[in-house]
Amino acid sequence: MAAGFAKRLPVHVKINSGMTRYGMRWDEAIHLLEAITKEPSLQLEGAMTHFSQSDETDKTFALLQMSRFEEVMMAAKQRGLGVATQHLCNSGGFLDLPQAHRDMVRIGILMYGIFPSTVCRRIEGILPVMSVKARIAAIQQLKPGEHVGYGMRYTATTERRVAVLPIGYGDGFPRVRNQGHALIHGQRASIIGGVAMDALMVDVTDIPQAQMWDEAVLMGEQGGEAITARDVAQLKNSVTYDVLTSWRLRLRRKCVNGDEAKE
Repeated sequence: MAAGFAKRLPVHVKINSGMTRYGMRWDEAIHLLEAITKEPSLQLEGAMTHFSQSDETDKTFALLQMSRFEEVMMAAKQRGLGVATQHLCNSGGFLDLPQAHRDMVRIGILMYGIFPSTVCRRIEGILPVMSVKARIAAIQQLKPGEHVGYGMRYTATTERRVAVLPIGYGDGFPRVRNQGHALIHGQRASIIGGVAMDALMVDVTDIPQAQMWDEAVLMGEQGGEAITARDVAQLKNSVTYDVLTSWRLRLRRKCVNGDEAKE
């Protein structure tokens, strides 16, 4: 296919140093590099690999991957193969493995203001770029013994005041029962009952100022309190990467750049 462009196309070769997802095995990669340099329609511009565990305290396997990658680069140099651009680092590698930075890095989740783990190095000024919000769409008064939601997963033991938020697992929020919070007036309101496809309920008994159409934050900051992507990930028994990519398109997006806002 490259020959059809009537010019040499620059390529970067992915070396499988242990992630075992894409790429040529490190102990076979030199043959691919040689083949590319002999192909008149291709130009060997760079080589890369990907860390499978760079954001944990134990860097043993990451260092092994670096060593395997270096073996390939040394073999290429001995054969006179020029590899101008080398890159290994994802967000964890960028933070914790400065010796692996090489010519460029491929920052993923850190670009969105989320650190890849709780143990990796912190950088001042990194802030999340997104939040998830809803507004109170209804307020209900519960008497003792009354229930909330599908399956009657919550039963009031005293009089309670409940706010309904028009967001649910159909929007990407975890389908949990009696777990998690929303921020309303800078206070944590506990989610009660089961999260439905299009709604969830929170207890605002201790937030008497909460009224219809008030803002509720499901992920983000409000009044000095914060619900992080990692908090939501714990509800899903998953990771922050999953959380950031799970919000559905039916949620209205509002992009803010300085003082300008675009929906």
